[in-house]
Amino acid sequence: MVYSVPHLLSGHWLKSSSLWLLKRWLSLPPAVPKICKLFPPRSKLSVEVIGEKEISLTSGQTITEQLKKSSSIGVIEYPGALAGIGIRGFRPEFSGITKHSLILVDGRPAGTTNLATILKGNIERIEVLKGPASSLYGAEAMGGVVNVITKRTSDSLQGKVGLGYGSFNTNIENAAVGGMVGGGFDLDFSASRYDQRDDIEIGGGDERPNTSYETRSADLRMGTDIGDSWRLDISTNLYQGRGVETPGDLYDGVCNSGQKDLDNYGVDITLGGATSASNELEFTGYMTGEESENYKYYIMEERVPDYRSYSSETTWYGTQPAQGYLPLWRS
Repeated sequence: MVYSVPHLLSGHWLKSSSLWLLKRWLSLPPAVPKICKLFPPRSKLSVEVIGEKEISLTSGQTITEQLKKSSSIGVIEYPGALAGIGIRGFRPEFSGITKHSLILVDGRPAGTTNLATILKGNIERIEVLKGPASSLYGAEAMGGVVNVITKRTSDSLQGKVGLGYGSFNTNIENAAVGGMVGGGFDLDFSASRYDQRDDIEIGGGDERPNTSYETRSADLRMGTDIGDSWRLDISTNLYQGRGVETPGDLYDGVCNSGQKDLDNYGVDITLGGATSASNELEFTGYMTGEESENYKYYIMEERVPDYRSYSSETTWYGTQPAQGYLPLWRS
């Protein structure tokens, strides 16, 4: 679904920086994507929303596969859990912290440079803003913004379990539960495991060596209402890729291959509510990060012992205070 929002917002805007973001937002009708609330008055926004039904009907496990199927943006994927996107003419990027398409989770930085580490297990919808948003988000949003909205279940407690088996001796297990748990608290929890044990096949039925991998992920959110108009939510997420094989270039055959271990994690706390009949406040604190350990091995007449060729650790942290005024139809 595509939204064009020419003049939904009004009000005074404040400056932003990488660790300190002051944003203004409004409580708009549910039909308007959440990401539209953050932009200046009379903004002409092109926003695509990938809903929960579309997500569930897509067999791909990562957000990249969701975007490739349901959103008209550039996507790049490689064997070995490596993926990135590009919006509005910028080439797809999968490394570095100064890319030109910004990825957010519930409005805060996703904490990853590799989109293959964001899975679909706990996603309610995905909002894709096409076009420059650097005035609010900085240089990383020159091409656009992807905002991943996680589930917020407040109905009675319910859950589901899934098992799957597929090509290349692939095993899939996932489980999720969400709803009210008593004492005024509600939660959403999901966990999944994806284990591809055999190598993939390429054109002509040839096997591509060193392409097996395993991933695990878990997401947890717990929240409660405070009084009549305030709410507190705490969320955390974890992704682990273990023994993710990297086949190298086709030209090299099996001579220059390797494997890697990937971790992506995050935690955020959000407190928000109304301070008067026409005013709302929201405060978010977050810490997210990713770690990568890369190993190389060479195979000539025999396999050379593995060695660590590269490692990295990146951490994002900050606060996001927000002030908004309730529109007239909510007063």
